Amino acid sequence: KQGGEGTIPATETNEKALYGTNTKPPFVWVGVGFADATRVAFAGALHLSPYLHVVPADLLPFKPLLSKLGVRDFFGSDDYVELLQLLRDDAGDSHPLSQNRLDMALWVLGSIADRPGGGWRETTKDENEKGLPIPDVNGVLTSSKELRFNDAPWLPSPDGVRLTHAKIPHSTAEALGVQSLRLALLRESSEDIGLEWSDQNLGTNLVAFGQSEPLTTRLRHILDAYSDGPGVISELVQNADDAGASEVRLLLDTRGASELGTDSLLSPKMKTWQGPALLAWNDATFSHADFHNVARIGQDSKVDRPSTAGRFGLGFNAVYHFTDLPSFVSGDYLVLFDPHAAYLPGASAAKPGLKIKFHDAAPAKKPPNSYSKQQSNLLTQFPDQFAGYKDVFGCDLLNTYHGTLFRFPLRTADAARLSEIKQETYPVSSVRELFAKFQESAARTLLFLKNVRKIGVYEIATATALTSSSDEESAWSQEIQPALLYEVCIPGFEHDTDPRAAVANWVAGETENGETNSRKTFLDKLQRATDEALPHACGWMDLDVRTRGGALNSTAGDVSNSTAGNASNSTTGDELNVNTNNVTIDRQRWLISTAIAGGNPKKMSLSDAGRKRGLVPWVGVAARVPRDERDDVSPTKTKGTAFCFLPLPVKTGLPVHVNAYFELSSNRRDVWHGTDTSGGGETRGLWNLTLLRHAVAPAYAALIASAAQRLALSEGRAGFSFDTSVGQQRGYYDLFPGADDAALKNSSPPEPWVQALPPLYALLVNTPCLRALDPTKGSEKTEKWILPKHGVFPDVSSPELMKSFSSGGDLASAFGKIGLMILKDVPDGVANAFRTYAPAEHVQVASPKTTRVLLKQKTPSELTNALEWKQVLALLSYCLSDIDMRNPHGAHDLQDLPLLPLADGTLGVFQIEDNRGVATRQRNVKYVPKNATEFSLFCRGDATTSILDFSLFEKLGHLDTYATLVKLATSTAGGCGNVRVVDDEGLVDLLPLLLPSEWGVLVDGKVVGCGRAVVWDGFVDDEANSRGDTSANS
Repeated sequence: KQGGEGTIPATETNEKALYGTNTKPPFVWVGVGFADATRVAFAGALHLSPYLHVVPADLLPFKPLLSKLGVRDFFGSDDYVELLQLLRDDAGDSHPLSQNRLDMALWVLGSIADRPGGGWRETTKDENEKGLPIPDVNGVLTSSKELRFNDAPWLPSPDGVRLTHAKIPHSTAEALGVQSLRLALLRESSEDIGLEWSDQNLGTNLVAFGQSEPLTTRLRHILDAYSDGPGVISELVQNADDAGASEVRLLLDTRGASELGTDSLLSPKMKTWQGPALLAWNDATFSHADFHNVARIGQDSKVDRPSTAGRFGLGFNAVYHFTDLPSFVSGDYLVLFDPHAAYLPGASAAKPGLKIKFHDAAPAKKPPNSYSKQQSNLLTQFPDQFAGYKDVFGCDLLNTYHGTLFRFPLRTADAARLSEIKQETYPVSSVRELFAKFQESAARTLLFLKNVRKIGVYEIATATALTSSSDEESAWSQEIQPALLYEVCIPGFEHDTDPRAAVANWVAGETENGETNSRKTFLDKLQRATDEALPHACGWMDLDVRTRGGALNSTAGDVSNSTAGNASNSTTGDELNVNTNNVTIDRQRWLISTAIAGGNPKKMSLSDAGRKRGLVPWVGVAARVPRDERDDVSPTKTKGTAFCFLPLPVKTGLPVHVNAYFELSSNRRDVWHGTDTSGGGETRGLWNLTLLRHAVAPAYAALIASAAQRLALSEGRAGFSFDTSVGQQRGYYDLFPGADDAALKNSSPPEPWVQALPPLYALLVNTPCLRALDPTKGSEKTEKWILPKHGVFPDVSSPELMKSFSSGGDLASAFGKIGLMILKDVPDGVANAFRTYAPAEHVQVASPKTTRVLLKQKTPSELTNALEWKQVLALLSYCLSDIDMRNPHGAHDLQDLPLLPLADGTLGVFQIEDNRGVATRQRNVKYVPKNATEFSLFCRGDATTSILDFSLFEKLGHLDTYATLVKLATSTAGGCGNVRVVDDEGLVDLLPLLLPSEWGVLVDGKVVGCGRAVVWDGFVDDEANSRGDTSANS
């Protein structure tokens, strides 16, 4: 029997191999052939053939013999290492392993790594020095010395670096001697010395500090995702909001190197950054964790805090658009970053920055020139270096700073040429342009934040030179005078209650030690809560946009010396727009609906995928609304923007802004959607759709319901927010997506935003959000708010119908009197949106067809008792308007319609028969006199029950409707109907009703009254004609 590779066929077994010799090892039977006894063990994996084998069970009784031949109890590390070498030899240095052999190698590597205490290193010293053969990302066996395991998946793989196979756990790779990618990157850049401060002048207050992953290429990639523009400022505002700040200030410091000084810098190279800068201040102080997190690239600590919107941890690095040397002061520390490790003394790629404790850090014995016992030596020895901070927004670098002040010196041409991050200058003009662009979105930046209530933008009005006077304390005390350019603030809320607070506080919570909820705490809380108990709120919030044409000197002193501002006191009064003292104030009001969603979003948040990705079912919707009757605003002026707490450069096509805990695209410029399912894309896309359908739609519906309720409550009162005038009603209806008729005809909201519309309108049909004419009131113009599904959308396909369906119109009155409420003043775009997106069974739209269906449910007497004749004729005209006179079956929809006004004052019923042979008088024919003369001829006696009342049509101005009936009677469609003109057959039918009754009455085939038989069927008997007897027809 032939064996597999690495075994010897049984027929070739020889005595020497079996008993052992000095030239060949013994061979033993392994079930499929003979194998080298040194490659056989009594226990082990069964899938390592042809390299290693296990003794078959039926040979275990011969264990003593086999042991003598060299079979071991189990394999050792050296066996597994040799197996890997054989795998590499068989496959070659550049060819990937087959799937089976790759699985074998992975199993073997796991077994080696699991050896306690790294014993394999001792038994395989030579291989340890060369490196174990380990599969790389392509399955090629490569020396472990040449591989890195990817413990930094957020970083792109650098050129020339080979990564281990994805199926090898990091712990296994590390145990096998593979170096981590992160450590490798840092070590490759660690040739420069670290921060070793031996200079006594520097003291012990300066320690090595910096971002632990400071690759300039990584920062460059981040800038590719975070494009320059107002979004960078928004990121700074978001970070301040996450830190709990209530106010943010931005300042353009135009002072140059000559004004700040260049003599006493930490190093000569720092002169490059001694010039104009962008500063960002907020009134929150860094915590210990904040210092740790800001020094990391791609840190995900915010993922564990569901209340922090900037949970991605990359946004701060967008400031490298401005600078290569960001720095900040907060608490007792001043921190400087130098990603290039080229400007700060002693900075290295591993520790590219400094962390200076400037407060309470003076040596025990004050130096002669020290003017404060709490001032750091660095501040006295290098005053020019820190001049950019002194006396800006209350920063003195002497005491603990209760706030945070960032300084971003602008990249000059010299710095740009050397930059590996961005080789573009950022002049003062670019900052002014940035401020101007941010002004367009500054107000809406505050809409969905949790803490920040005021953002001010300033520029230093006049440069204040910090001289090298010997009186340093005097020189440092000169105040910087910032001039206000503009600011946005929230002066107040409805009932002094922030509508966003209920949700934000519920998410953040507070633990016993005063810290906000961790994600686990939040998810446990979410899981316990019923859907009904989840927080939601709706209310208005005022925003003031304050713009100044010149320097605000009277305010600048107060601003520069304060570290916090009162956002609510920025503006006073009720004026909508104020222009005093060169300051213009634009007052806005926003209606905001926020919620934590239950249902599907809650379930998905609590799923394994949701927990892993940190999904939170938190949504909000904001719409611009009037402050009072003078405020002529419309939501259609609001170009709906998507928010992930910050505004995104995404237009939704909706008349409201939409905020949610969205999953964003890889460049963080769009909301994830589409069919891309790679990298968890399916889960991300499904989450966003779930939010739109089951969270955003209910919040949006709640906002519209709240607006309707406010409008209803304010009716009849002066000075309310939503006026009942047509113009302000239009403003209300502009809240509905689809209100812009032109936009609706051309396009719907783009994906994925259109996905919110069907569930939104499904909710709105059950929400009292539309007005209707109330038929229960005496006045035709009385209105009330109803559920749209209980009303009828009017037909506005022509100006005449629009008028008739409007308040007081004949059709509107007619519908009301038969118990149907016509929805009033609903714009065509809104009505179209209900028809397009709401469930069809809940949307009633007036049309001739639907009107016929409704009226057939009424009896003639019910209609005559309820309606005036002008309303009857209006309904008749409307029901006839779509009849196809040329179609033989065109009039079938008129069957049983009780709308024929007869001369006797009753209503006749349309009858449409398929059988044209039925005798006229059997079809309950109703005759249409062709003109007034014919009508006067036939309008007498009992014939009034069979002819239409021409005079009524004439009197009420409906001769065109009457003409339509005449046309119907003579048309192809009306050929089977009971509405006929008076022809020969009709005259025969009418004569018994027209002639005097004393002429005789036909009873059971006999004439009673005149004493002689009279035939009235209109036919002359041939026999009578032949006799010349005309009595039968007299």
